[in-house]
Amino acid sequence: MWPGGTGFAHLPIELQLHIVSHFTNIMMPHERRALMLAFVDGARHLIASGRARFNVTSNESAQRLLHASRLFEITSVNVSGLDASIDGVLTQLPRLTDLSFYDCGAAVVAVPPNVTHLKVVGCFNLTALPALPNATHVDLVSCHALTTVAALPNATHVDLVNCRDLTTVAVAALPSATHLKVVGRFDLPALPMATHVDLEYCVNLTALPVLPNVTHLKVARCFKLTALPAPPMATHVDLEYCSALTTVAALPNATHLKVVGCFNLTALPALPMATHVDLENCSALTTVATLPNATHL
Repeated sequence: MWPGGTGFAHLPIELQLHIVSHFTNIMMPHERRALMLAFVDGARHLIASGRARFNVTSNESAQRLLHASRLFEITSVNVSGLDASIDGVLTQLPRLTDLSFYDCGAAVVAVPPNVTHLKVVGCFNLTALPALPNATHVDLVSCHALTTVAALPNATHVDLVNCRDLTTVAVAALPSATHLKVVGRFDLPALPMATHVDLEYCVNLTALPVLPNVTHLKVARCFKLTALPAPPMATHVDLEYCSALTTVAALPNATHLKVVGCFNLTALPALPMATHVDLENCSALTTVATLPNATHL
């Protein structure tokens, strides 16, 4: 496992960086040179292949990340368990595109403008996110104090899960979203590009916006939702435990329909293309239109 051999190159990149940062000063010149060459060759290969993620768990590891950025173009970083901000480090990584925060205590985080993939999990003190002009994938989970999400003009994949104080996002905030998952108290903005929408426990949701391009729609445990408008392109529709739901509009292109525990739903529309229909615990359902193409009931 000594520098120059194969063992060193197989160590986790953070451990390699730690060795390089702390032990080169006590090595003989030839050992130092071999170590640096092994680290540079191995880390460059990992980063170029997209398999290297730098994990920052302390101010010390943040400084090691900064040292590494002088050797490589850092594109992917995980930050976990930090109460203090490391904005000064992150803003010095101009090529950073993939950034994750886990269980961090800061109320504000700096996100470099080139970040395309952002994940924030369990950051209970976070109250707002900055503008993310280039983000395409945004995943926010259990950020309980988060109240504001700036516009995400290029975000195509957005997950908003258990952010209990985030009740609405501006209408213009998600113009490019094709995949949206929401779990929690939330009012939906317009979703002109959405093809996949997954809504769960949206307890304040009383109506859905127009969803002209949605092909896959799941609505579960949205207890105040009373009607489902017609999503004209929907092929897969899943309705679960929406206890106030009484009306489902026409679903002309639906091939797969699942309705479970919608106790006040009394009728289903015509389903001319449906091949798979699953109806469970819909005690008030008395009218089901003909299903000429159904093969699985």
